[in-house]
Amino acid sequence: MTADATGFWSYTHKDDEAEKGRIEQLAHDLVDQYQMITGETIKLFYDRESLEWGDNWRAIIDENLLTAAFFVAILTPRYFASQECRRELQTFARQAKLLGISDLVLPILYLDVPELEADNPQDELMTLVKQFQWEDWRDLRFSEVSSSEYRRAVAKMAKRLADANRTAATADLPKAVEVISSASNGEIVGDDEPGLIDILAAGQVGMEALSKTSAILSQEMQTVGTLAQKATEDINRSDQEGKGPVGRLVIARELAQNLTPPANRFLEAANAYSSQLYDADISTRTLISLAASEIERNPASKDTVCEFFKVITTTANTAQVLTSALDGFSKSITQVEKLSRDLRPPLQTIKHGIAIVMEASSLTTGWLKAVEESSVECPG
Repeated sequence: MTADATGFWSYTHKDDEAEKGRIEQLAHDLVDQYQMITGETIKLFYDRESLEWGDNWRAIIDENLLTAAFFVAILTPRYFASQECRRELQTFARQAKLLGISDLVLPILYLDVPELEADNPQDELMTLVKQFQWEDWRDLRFSEVSSSEYRRAVAKMAKRLADANRTAATADLPKAVEVISSASNGEIVGDDEPGLIDILAAGQVGMEALSKTSAILSQEMQTVGTLAQKATEDINRSDQEGKGPVGRLVIARELAQNLTPPANRFLEAANAYSSQLYDADISTRTLISLAASEIERNPASKDTVCEFFKVITTTANTAQVLTSALDGFSKSITQVEKLSRDLRPPLQTIKHGIAIVMEASSLTTGWLKAVEESSVECPG
């Protein structure tokens, strides 16, 4: 570790406001303890509303991964509902695992999140979080900041992170990182190791999987729309027949039953879509940045690179179309949701899936920008 280590504190401002500033206080207390234990200084990124962190969060994470002292996520129901928080945790956690520094990710369970207790959470991000060892602060959050209980808990976390940093500093890089590093330096990898072209080919397969998942999402949206349209027609007919609220309730309950299967399939596809995007993200951006040097080393690779760039652009454009459609879809669901409380569970499931897709799709904007800024000139 260097003297310029970085700490990331991921939380929602509304939670901190509800806690009267205690979450930010905990961040600074942890930094103080860490600095006292290690003798190092830390630049803490925690205010998402600041210009430096809010506008450049992705670049800041990328630039500081190798010197990060920790990434702490304050887990609450609102945290998992926040697109910004979800992006931060997905980005850091997945890249940290690739770099072999997973122990620097420290989730703090600050409030009960019932789905985290499930063996197989419906939310893919919760499944990812369960792979990390979190600290339980559900009771500690009520302790006085000056109490020995609070101070010991903070010191325990700081020591855990200090130990993790010492281990990370001496650990070998995972093979995947060695391959990318070698490629970026223009080195020829051995015959038994994947070269950049092999990685490009694998990335293209991943993009094709994303296309298929996107098609499933669109299909389920259409199914839900068809069911909702039929229910609307049935309600109008029921009203004309004078059946009143009872008739509407019967139709709404039938719609709720019919919506449950496609809603669950939609959420499953949304989780798959998110996982596929994040799994592809770091390698995609890395490969874009290495494309020019690979063509310089091996001119014959240009066709493969340009084909990959085309797939990236198509995938990103499809993601933008999908998110636009989902935004309108979410608004229409909100209107249908008012018909009956029976409709809330399946429609909330769908809205959860929409949030997951829209959060993950934001990654593709960075892909398009990277392709546009690349010095590689592709035909068409």
